[in-house]
Amino acid sequence: MRVAIISDTHDQLELVQRAADLIRAAAVDCVLHCGDITHPDSLEAFADLPLHVVLGNCDLDPQALGETIQRLGGQLHARFGQLDLAGHALAWTHGHRYDLLHSLIDSQQFAFVFHGHTHLLRDEQIGATRVINPGAFVRVAQPTFALLDLSDGRLIVQPVHA
Repeated sequence: MRVAIISDTHDQLELVQRAADLIRAAAVDCVLHCGDITHPDSLEAFADLPLHVVLGNCDLDPQALGETIQRLGGQLHARFGQLDLAGHALAWTHGHRYDLLHSLIDSQQFAFVFHGHTHLLRDEQIGATRVINPGAFVRVAQPTFALLDLSDGRLIVQPVHA
């Protein structure tokens, strides 16, 4: 099972469309967006993908974002999302609520915790939990998202070119 992890897309419509095309080509089973979408139009590129979203600190119109996610057949989670996929407990949050991020990690209940907010790539093992930040689409030298194969733990940081 393959999961795409994306965060901090900040209305970069062209980059989001390119990322969605790459995600489709990778035949992922699930897309987890860690927030800072900003405008609902940014989500249209994911229309036919199984999408799970948490909101970030720059997602200032949660109602419009929620309506768009629902219309696209996706799911908006609360402050954090959690799923059990391929026998692995996954959690994701935006990361601006450091107390929440640290409590998810410190709980050691999740095989993987994903987050954004810092715009910095991260792949770190903390006890039984692997913590991954897929990067961002703004304020970075290279926009990226991540592809994770849950069967073997292989992580691919995927650059997105304009």
